[in-house]
Amino acid sequence: NDNFLLYFAGHGKFNERNKRGFWLPKDALKDNEANWISNTTISDYLNDMAAKRVLVVADSCYSGIMAGSAVPVLSLGSAETLSIDWLKTIAGKRSRTVLTSGGLEPVNDLGGGENSLFAKVLLGVLRNNRELLEGQKLFVRVAPPVTTASWQTSVPQEPKYAPIQFAGHEYGEFFFVPVSQTTRFLRGQAVATASR
Repeated sequence: NDNFLLYFAGHGKFNERNKRGFWLPKDALKDNEANWISNTTISDYLNDMAAKRVLVVADSCYSGIMAGSAVPVLSLGSAETLSIDWLKTIAGKRSRTVLTSGGLEPVNDLGGGENSLFAKVLLGVLRNNRELLEGQKLFVRVAPPVTTASWQTSVPQEPKYAPIQFAGHEYGEFFFVPVSQTTRFLRGQAVATASR
């Protein structure tokens, strides 16, 4: 019943021949695939992982190759308008989703001070969040400012949010609960459980 968040910020490569993406860890050589980590390998590990909900945040070039079909953007409303039953249902399903800094293109390493443009926007959204935040809603808050700001650079990018291909996604969602809301959210769950 665990939540697992994997954040990768670094370099990525895309093999045009086999349509496979790779993460390049610190010890990777640019022209030698020996230490590259393929998206297929990552998907296999995530599929085998016992954690119920997994979100990968990938801030690297070509990271969009990890994404399967896009999650339709729903108007979910605020945490207050979402029923506890719906939250329990969606939280009970196995989830394997990815939020990427771009699609099948290079992304900007600059533009965010000490961080990338994507990381700067992502951190700002999370720091200012005061409600239960689904992965999909996080994407809706991150993508427009990243895309718009990237138009001012020579490296336009469009973040993506989708189930991870071949990682065993069922339908669930990853949730961020701010510290100030954790007690109230858990109290609401306890009340709902006690009233049954």
